Amino acid sequence: MAPVNRGGNDSDGDEEQQTETIGYHLTSSDKTAASTTSGSVIDYLFGGSSCFDQDIYYDFLNEEVPLKISKCVVSLLLFDGCINVLTCSGIPIESKKSSVTRILTTEKFGATYITRRDAGRYMKIQVRDASNNVATGFLEQNYLSRGITLVNVKQSLDVRAINLHDEVEILPGSNLVGVELMGSGKQIPKRGIMTKDSCTSEDGTELSFSTCNMSKDGDGGPLFDGDGNFVGMNLVLNNKRGPFMKMSVVIGKLEQFENAIQLLVSKMFRVSRIRGPRFMLLHGKELTNQEEDLDSSGYPKLSIAAADCGMVLVNTFEDAFGDTYDSGKGVWGVLSETISKDLSQCVVSLASYDGDTRFFACSGLIIKWNGCTTILTSASLVRNRRDESKIQENLRIDVLLPDQQHTEGTLQHCHLHFNVAIVSFNGSTSIAADIHGPVSSNYSRVVAVGRIFQSGMLMATKGTITQGHFERRFDCTALYYSSCEITKAGIGGPLIDYRGKFYGMNFYDAKEGTPFLPRSTILEVLSHFEKKRIVPEADDDGCVNRWPVPKPFWRHPDKHNQNEDKEGGTVDVHRELFGQSDLSRPLSVP
Repeated sequence: MAPVNRGGNDSDGDEEQQTETIGYHLTSSDKTAASTTSGSVIDYLFGGSSCFDQDIYYDFLNEEVPLKISKCVVSLLLFDGCINVLTCSGIPIESKKSSVTRILTTEKFGATYITRRDAGRYMKIQVRDASNNVATGFLEQNYLSRGITLVNVKQSLDVRAINLHDEVEILPGSNLVGVELMGSGKQIPKRGIMTKDSCTSEDGTELSFSTCNMSKDGDGGPLFDGDGNFVGMNLVLNNKRGPFMKMSVVIGKLEQFENAIQLLVSKMFRVSRIRGPRFMLLHGKELTNQEEDLDSSGYPKLSIAAADCGMVLVNTFEDAFGDTYDSGKGVWGVLSETISKDLSQCVVSLASYDGDTRFFACSGLIIKWNGCTTILTSASLVRNRRDESKIQENLRIDVLLPDQQHTEGTLQHCHLHFNVAIVSFNGSTSIAADIHGPVSSNYSRVVAVGRIFQSGMLMATKGTITQGHFERRFDCTALYYSSCEITKAGIGGPLIDYRGKFYGMNFYDAKEGTPFLPRSTILEVLSHFEKKRIVPEADDDGCVNRWPVPKPFWRHPDKHNQNEDKEGGTVDVHRELFGQSDLSRPLSVP
């Protein structure tokens, strides 16, 4: 479908005439496409998904209405980790910021998000428009007593904002059409009429009713009259068919919402003057006592004032990267089926726990070593945060195996200077990686692999070994770097070439690239383990190498597209150091 003209010049059109028809009429290309595909404007705009007779729709809707309303709805998908727990529709509304798309939807969506988030779950919002563009959404605020939820999107979407200023009178018996956008991207219109029924919800909201039979995916979607004027927001409630919140009620709730925000801002200003260090959290700074105020996932708890500002948690162990194994796309299409299958059976995820609180999470590789099947991973799993030359005592290790089963792990060996650990586990496996085989010194294309502990998702991303050693954030001079872009979940995971040969173990640095400890150094470390279980082994100055890992923290969603470095400053994720000439030149790795 041709995009809605937003005032730009057309090669054969009159600018004034174009402005008058913005968002209201089908362009000639739209009409041609409609006639050549299904012969129906309704079929063309809604993917042939209308459940009503097309002639009835033409009698009911003015010609320009289908295009007008097709871009006034989005699909909102709520994910708990990688699991889609709720799907509903949303309504684009006017935003004070031109760079932000504002989405109105049902209270249930925000309530589900906050309930699960407060229980320590890692929640994400995905927004999909009718053109199948997908973007990440963030709760604007956590005010649920207002009966609505607002979601902000900073990425570009092909939508048309509803005009909430031109309210129209709607009477019982009036023809209506509700539009829902399924999570799959399929858009479905539902025809009906307004009834005389009305009721008051538990929170005192006045509700009206129509005969539009919306599905669960249509909860929070828009309702229009025959001229395409916005009438209200559809709701899907238990044992009640066709309820909707009239436009006047929606406007009233938005006004309540805005007034509550203004009150919150004034309260926060007073809090900032009294409790400055805690208020600094709103600007992406860390609390001095965050480690003493963690949830069960090991993440800093959010203050009430900050929670009401729609803060988002960044630098978590649940952040995905690259391509997922079950998708079969991207890097998984480059690797052979045998290599992909072997990786899926020998890459694991581990988490350490201090009591009931998670201490650290990372990836690991099942290997055959010293006559045993064991796991090679990062010593960050057990490293003491206050004294990096020691391990944290009394940690419990949980291993997530490739078959999604959990088993107990035991720290067998640990080299703190090179950040390598060996963990034994209870369980059997038929696959173990060979880390002893030689690699080609002229082969620079590599793949970084990791697994998320909470969801079990296996991920991989491809890149190139880069020129030079970068030692700005890490003390270890043995490190090499690749252009593979991973997250904290990839720490301890393997780096391999396209033939499945083991190149090294990955660590995390969002600023300079992905550092990895090469295979030759790892084999030397393993030889040390045959003599000593715990090896803090310092350098010539008596110091153990630092292995910094960015801490999780809460930040305002406006800064969510940036990453946080160790010192608390923001840096762009884009690898500016990796020029094309560096990426194309192979680098010898021992």
